[in-house]
Amino acid sequence: LRLASLSDHFRIKFFKRLLALLSICSLITLVTFFLDQSSFIFFGILHFLAICSILGLVLLKIRNNYLLFIFAVSSFVLGTSEISFNLPSYLSWLGFNTEVPNTNDFYPLFPWISFYFFGFWVSNPFLNYLTNKC
Repeated sequence: LRLASLSDHFRIKFFKRLLALLSICSLITLVTFFLDQSSFIFFGILHFLAICSILGLVLLKIRNNYLLFIFAVSSFVLGTSEISFNLPSYLSWLGFNTEVPNTNDFYPLFPWISFYFFGFWVSNPFLNYLTNKC
């Protein structure tokens, strides 16, 4: 994603991959829903990667490395704490529900998003170096 911000060629390829990823996620959800409605895949690893890619477009605009560090640490603390809520089932993809939903593939947003934020925090100095050098 960081490379996609450097040139138009990478940016076009990134959006094509994102569109393909979103299409595959929708197809997986629809097919598994029709095959088994009691445990269909509504937020699996590919869904998680699609959300991270979309979120990454926003994170590319952040040049303050301290803010990225705060995102990484706060999401890690939130994700690894024992905080749980009695949320409706359609919000279980956040990872804060008291009960894990019955599904075949489930990767909640928290705590796994913290590693994505960490990657942005670590790569930000390198991106700044590359953009100043070119």
